[in-house]
Amino acid sequence: PAFARGVTLRFDKLAAGETRRISPLDLHPDHDFLADLQESVNGSIRVVATAASQELPSVSQPVQLLAYDQWAGTRALRELLAAFCMPNNPAVDGLIGKASRLLRAGYPELSMNGYPSKSRDAVWKQVSSIYSTMAAENLQYVLPPASFGSDGQKIRTPDRILEARVATCLDLAMLFASCLEQAGLRPVILIKEGHAWVGVWLHLASFADVLVDDVQA
Repeated sequence: PAFARGVTLRFDKLAAGETRRISPLDLHPDHDFLADLQESVNGSIRVVATAASQELPSVSQPVQLLAYDQWAGTRALRELLAAFCMPNNPAVDGLIGKASRLLRAGYPELSMNGYPSKSRDAVWKQVSSIYSTMAAENLQYVLPPASFGSDGQKIRTPDRILEARVATCLDLAMLFASCLEQAGLRPVILIKEGHAWVGVWLHLASFADVLVDDVQA
């Protein structure tokens, strides 16, 4: 399908056996097409070489186009899971507002401001208020696809979760992560086969790399 406009590259001359690497290659994706994609579809990228107006042999590379709300899982580009942490989603603001009021009711001296206090206890109380707020929403758990860890799954956005009141463990983990990030905290998503959790740094720190496979770390 027409998921990209494509690109034309021109060379004055290519010697026999010469190789040129074009990187990065911008195919000019059609964002409207991709944003409206509700289910994954198979596509292909076709490369055609022409010389003196004569078409030479071509080659096609199959690609899979994912729906806008679909994560490909751990099989490729696992770090794209971070795209589903959506602190600016309007539904997150509503949750943070409720959590902030809950926090101030129990601890008038505290606010939902992340790490400036340099107190692990203050951060923990912020996290606790967000957790209690989410629990009060009475969201219903639904099972994810059996192989969601490797093959991925569709991930509900925060507004869809609060509208439908159902979510998988990964949906909830990303919703919680979105709230933590909006509160100025640094979340971490942990995944093992069949399940996902969310964690958070209690002090201003982070891992050196986006992906960490070392369980001990």
